[in-house]
Amino acid sequence: MEEYITEDYNSVLSVLSNLVVGETIADVGFGNFYPSFSPDGKKILYVSNKSADYFGLSSIYEYDIAAKESKPLIPAIRSTYDWVKARIN
Repeated sequence: MEEYITEDYNSVLSVLSNLVVGETIADVGFGNFYPSFSPDGKKILYVSNKSADYFGLSSIYEYDIAAKESKPLIPAIRSTYDWVKARIN
C-alpha cells in the first residue's frame, strides 16, 4: 500500500511539473466559458454570467488583447457562439 501511495503521489507531481499558467482575462462571475480567438488573433470572445447567479442568463463578451479590456456584446443568451467570416461583395 505504501508503494502505491508513493507512486500515485509521484505521478501527481509529474503532472504539476507541466503546469502552464496564463493570464486571467475574466475573474468575475460564476462561470466564464468557451473562449475563442478572433480570426485576426486580436480579440477573444467568451461567455460569462459576470454578476448573475448560477441560473441567470449569461452574455457574450469581447476581450481586446491589446487594450486588456472586456465589453459586453450580446446580453441574455442561453447558448454558445462562433466566429462567422463575413463575405462582402
